[in-house]
Amino acid sequence: MANSTVPGKILAAFGVDEKKSSISKLGRGRINDTYLVESHRTSFVLQKINDAVFPRPEIVARNFAVITTHLRAKKKSLAPGFIFAESRLTADGQIMVLDDEYKLWRGQQYIGYGTLPLEPDNLQVFHIGKTLASFHLLAGDLDVGLLGEALPGFHNLPRYLKILDCQVAGRSPDETWLDRYCSGSVAMFRHRGGCLEDGRLQGKLTLRPIHGDPKLDNFIVDSDGRPAGLIDLDTAGPGLVLHDIGDCLRSCCSSGAKLPPGSGGRRFDNEKCLQLLKGYFSVGKNMLSAIEKDYIFDAMLLLPFELGVRFYTDHLQGDVYFKVDNHGQNLYRAAVQFALVRELAANENRIRMEIGSVLAGGS
Repeated sequence: MANSTVPGKILAAFGVDEKKSSISKLGRGRINDTYLVESHRTSFVLQKINDAVFPRPEIVARNFAVITTHLRAKKKSLAPGFIFAESRLTADGQIMVLDDEYKLWRGQQYIGYGTLPLEPDNLQVFHIGKTLASFHLLAGDLDVGLLGEALPGFHNLPRYLKILDCQVAGRSPDETWLDRYCSGSVAMFRHRGGCLEDGRLQGKLTLRPIHGDPKLDNFIVDSDGRPAGLIDLDTAGPGLVLHDIGDCLRSCCSSGAKLPPGSGGRRFDNEKCLQLLKGYFSVGKNMLSAIEKDYIFDAMLLLPFELGVRFYTDHLQGDVYFKVDNHGQNLYRAAVQFALVRELAANENRIRMEIGSVLAGGS
């Protein structure tokens, strides 16, 4: 079956006959173009890496190969139930191939799996925590020097704030309520923006292999409907484990996170947060130092703040990073994240106490 989405040259490189294959869009990714390739002989995933986002897309492909090779070697002894996709090599054994426009394509194993609901229950969230910890356990002894930096400055919040400042400087004021809400949120919390980066520079927080994007959509569900693995390693590389923990809590415990900014209702589900942390530490009890554990709330607060800053910046730049259906969507996305940050900050003392109870082994 002919298609207009994947060049025939790319299909041929992976040993697929264009006329005898079916191509369909896969996933809800906001950055790369991902397709499911199906023929009578095989099914696998093809992805075109967005070089406007990843300046060196070959690093994405190489990191994926390095990490999945390491996971495969460690899985049997440490986490036999962990599920992940491996590289699908070209017909001549390469991990990537360029099309005629010099865009990089890579293949990976297709894993048929069920999807989690937008608001998973407490048991599912517990297993999400276990799954994230299993990834960190498996990848933990991989030399980060073997991994490239796919996104330079990724999770460097002070850097993101400087980029935002450059966009804001000298522009005509936007009098929309959402714009004022976003700019006000940035002003309110920017003094906390250097917390994790300062901890890293001071040697309190160490770089390790991380997933980089452990959001709800990226967890693989096993045959029993439980989260048991992770996909989408595009942003995997050196980072802080706290980045993964904070981002996972942001994505998986934000019950009601789609509520319009300024509306009533609770956005963050504390019980799910605690269940996720219990699941994580049931596997990775000793993976975080005592100092790192003290930063858990800071990570919870700063990862949605970081994402809000990135959405807001992209809106001001004309939507060049995140895919949108219309201009203004990134502004709304930013406001949603900032609303979550405000709620977390308002309940900081209580949440810190509850995290402490989990770390102490409380119920």
